[in-house]
Amino acid sequence: MPSSADQKLIHRISQQLYQYDPMNTSCNVNEGMEDEYLSQAQDIAHHLSEGVPLHDALMRTFDHWFWEGCLLEEQRQSSLAALLTSLNAVVQEKDA
Repeated sequence: MPSSADQKLIHRISQQLYQYDPMNTSCNVNEGMEDEYLSQAQDIAHHLSEGVPLHDALMRTFDHWFWEGCLLEEQRQSSLAALLTSLNAVVQEKDA
């Protein structure tokens, strides 16, 4: 079971994924779908704990859960950039 600090990180990552909705699931406009990206958040946190850089952790996770290169598609670029900036702040906050 993840520690409380890890659980907090997973929750924060999940919140950011929900807010930016990189796969355009429309979860962020539908009540009750706040945990839409929880599994992906858990995987990202796991990769980070293994020392994988944030960008790579995000790519590996989404390639695994969706399809290879899914976040690199043109229509996802602005969302991806904003998400990486936001997640970077979350990760730095955890390390502080």
